[in-house]
Amino acid sequence: MKLRKKIRVLLIKNYQVSTTSEELGYLAIHIERLRIAKQMEE
Repeated sequence: MKLRKKIRVLLIKNYQVSTTSEELGYLAIHIERLRIAKQMEE
């Protein structure tokens, strides 16, 4: 499952929040950046 879809499901399921594709793309970029930064620390 793509990261954008996972984010959308999480936001709807846990927070009842709907987002646009652009917002999901923005969130996916930054979540992936943080994931990579964390891996580099380890």
